[in-house]
Amino acid sequence: KETLLQHCYQIEGIKRKDSKASVERVLPEYSCLLLSPANLWQQNLQSFSLDANIVNTVFNYQNLQKGKVSIAEMAFGMHLRDTGIKRYPLRARPRVLQYAVTIFYRHADQR
Repeated sequence: KETLLQHCYQIEGIKRKDSKASVERVLPEYSCLLLSPANLWQQNLQSFSLDANIVNTVFNYQNLQKGKVSIAEMAFGMHLRDTGIKRYPLRARPRVLQYAVTIFYRHADQR
């Protein structure tokens, strides 16, 4: 039986900076190159659960420069405005959040 680990693009060590909201903290290390919103919490459920302000964490990775893709947008796989997450929502109401998970493969699969 084949696993994802056998087919995905493997990431080695990443040169780290001391920035709180940097791409180095979001990209996986020594694992499959997988982009997901869970990466904002280093794919750690406990870190996510203990986060007192999830929206603020997401927007810490948001780049406000026009025309540039932010780390948050890479993790969610779309523009943040399309995810349903708003920094300052006008009303407290249930929302549908959208995101994509991107897996990078070592070779293109022709199937």
